[in-house]
Amino acid sequence: MTRFMDIIRRMQGETQNTRNVDYTRWRIEYAEAAKNRLEPGYSLSKNNGFVKIMDENLSGPEAYFGNLADECVIDY
Repeated sequence: MTRFMDIIRRMQGETQNTRNVDYTRWRIEYAEAAKNRLEPGYSLSKNNGFVKIMDENLSGPEAYFGNLADECVIDY
């Protein structure tokens, strides 16, 4: 939610200053903000046992950090 609120604030500032909105740029920024990831300010506790096994922001075998054999990975 923090990422989206930041985009909204910046878009409001742009429209107040120029009255002209570059919707293409904001669509790209929104898509980037919508990616599933952890923000640096919200790091995981070292004691919670979390192990990252997949990252949907990567493609192909790299997305699975060696947890799947390359031939098992289907890249859409």
